[in-house]
Amino acid sequence: LNISYEYLHHPLMQRYFNLPGNSAVIVNRTENFSDRQSLTCLLNLRHTIKCWTPSVTFLMMKSYADYPGPNGTTLKDGRPVVTAIIDNAFSLPHNWLLSSRFEYCWGGYLQMIKIDPFSTLDFSIQKSFAKDRWRLSLNAYDIFKKGDYNGFWQHDNIQINHHTLRDSRKIGITLTYRFRKNKEINKQNAAEKEMSRLKIEEKDE
Repeated sequence: LNISYEYLHHPLMQRYFNLPGNSAVIVNRTENFSDRQSLTCLLNLRHTIKCWTPSVTFLMMKSYADYPGPNGTTLKDGRPVVTAIIDNAFSLPHNWLLSSRFEYCWGGYLQMIKIDPFSTLDFSIQKSFAKDRWRLSLNAYDIFKKGDYNGFWQHDNIQINHHTLRDSRKIGITLTYRFRKNKEINKQNAAEKEMSRLKIEEKDE
């Protein structure tokens, strides 16, 4: 569980508004806004059951800020952005590893931007060779192409729709060579180096 809080005093941000006397002209300038606060909470649950390792992550981001609205009104951030991520890893015989990742965002408000819901589903299959020196993986990303980002935000009487078309649905093949195995790397940790420098012997319990 990780919880973080951030406070910004009069942050510099972009403001959009119509030019007084000529509504056809939109002005964009940097101004000091009111104080902004943000709260981020992350919870991860992970457990291994034989060959299956499921992992569930919940992420909540909530921002508190005021923005200039139309006709002298004040706009505020709405509901928080909530995201759930479900990972599954299956260790199969003969050094095969099958994994999947599903992410769903319920949308919400984040620093004046209203984010629409989106989701992604990824799959991966890996095979290790030569005592884990070589690893070949086949990855499929955003299979149903639901990961496009859509947002909406408003300043004064200016409304802006933001739509990002990402090339997120794709297939990739990766070949990795490890110069040292994980076990060899883990053995050379900082504590052992410091004990060796001070000539302190590690006692077995």
